[in-house]
Amino acid sequence: MLRFILRAAIRLGGKMRVLHINICVFLVAFSVIHAQQSSGSIRPFMSGGIAEITPVSAKSGKFLDHAEKGKDANSKMFMDLMKEHFDLSMDYLLTSKQFASQYVQRPGLAKYMSEASSRQWEEGMDILKKFLQRGGSISDVNFKPAFKIEGKPELSGTDTEGYIQTMKSMLEDSKELAMDMNQLHHLAGKITDRGGDAEIAHYFDDKLEKEAEITRELAGHINTLQKMSTLGVAMHIFDSDL
Repeated sequence: MLRFILRAAIRLGGKMRVLHINICVFLVAFSVIHAQQSSGSIRPFMSGGIAEITPVSAKSGKFLDHAEKGKDANSKMFMDLMKEHFDLSMDYLLTSKQFASQYVQRPGLAKYMSEASSRQWEEGMDILKKFLQRGGSISDVNFKPAFKIEGKPELSGTDTEGYIQTMKSMLEDSKELAMDMNQLHHLAGKITDRGGDAEIAHYFDDKLEKEAEITRELAGHINTLQKMSTLGVAMHIFDSDL
């Protein structure tokens, strides 16, 4: 629903500007659920009277609560990674609209970035799901700030220059994501007493493998583009095949 509203706003709006999105409805819904579950005990009606049921937590291990000396808590790093995915999703969505516009007309890269936007959004949601699955709480001090999602279009410069620079920005984004995931993987790989968690380490194993493939793909596209940057027809063919 949020993505539909954003797309409609982009079509109806004038110039593209930095978006500051506060997912209030999302947070309110979670807050209500949390309040219902943490306000004490749940008291269902039973044939023999009212039974007291004490809620339990899915949290196991110390990973989310652990913090290395002088560094952020693991839970904050987890939420920061989620926000990074959401921010990139908005960046790519807006930039794809620029490349699809009548002023640029690069439908290949527009589609490529739209798909990248969807992928980043799904990755952000997956990080949120893992955080909650492992007992993370919406009452965590780092939870609400992570939902101040920002997005801005990235296209600048001439047609060819802007095309290549946009893909270089995507490459740097991919490397930055890999670095942040590597950091969390490193922390999860420590011994249990220092916050280590084998399940979370394995979770990031899979993500790092996928991100490495994306990084290699982007680097290959950029190297090809730089060889044909002075050939307008070649650029058109490349975009059509992207």
